[in-house]
Amino acid sequence: MKTLKNVIPIVLLISCFVFSSNNLAAANDPTDKEISNAVDNELFFNATTPSYLIDVQTNEGIVTLNGSVNNILAKDRAVKIARTVKGVRAVVDNIEVDAPYRSNAVLENDVDNALLSDPATDSYEIYVVADMGQITLTGTVESWQEKQLSEYVAKGVSGVKGVENNITINYTANRPDYEIQQDIEQSM
Repeated sequence: MKTLKNVIPIVLLISCFVFSSNNLAAANDPTDKEISNAVDNELFFNATTPSYLIDVQTNEGIVTLNGSVNNILAKDRAVKIARTVKGVRAVVDNIEVDAPYRSNAVLENDVDNALLSDPATDSYEIYVVADMGQITLTGTVESWQEKQLSEYVAKGVSGVKGVENNITINYTANRPDYEIQQDIEQSM
């Protein structure tokens, strides 16, 4: 009986700590309105995203972005920004790219020129096919970074509404250490 009297206060004390810590955690979680406001603010203060064209709604921590932007890089950046906000569990991307119309031949030429004029992508063997603003990239590069960079450069061309990156990676076998070291030093 004496042991039971000693155990009951300890159990009550522990349960108070557990319940109060759960309430503190819930109090620290931002509400949907606070999340929406935070995403709006982050978009507003980022110069690469036209925040006035993007509507933000949040439901149970899931942010939905609606609206239209004039280039695909702005769309990608808005999604990345939304994902960084505290309390965001997921992002639904309903942003449309309302890029100006450009013929397939003009888009293919402009993407080719962009790849050739970019100092990092000028030596890549990449082929471009355009279809109503959608760009398909094919060819071979030597690293995942080169593949991603090629896609990024293509997205920056006016009139591009989407990019399908079908570039394959052909890792160069048996690269000497000094060549790998040079690549690392150049990337820094």
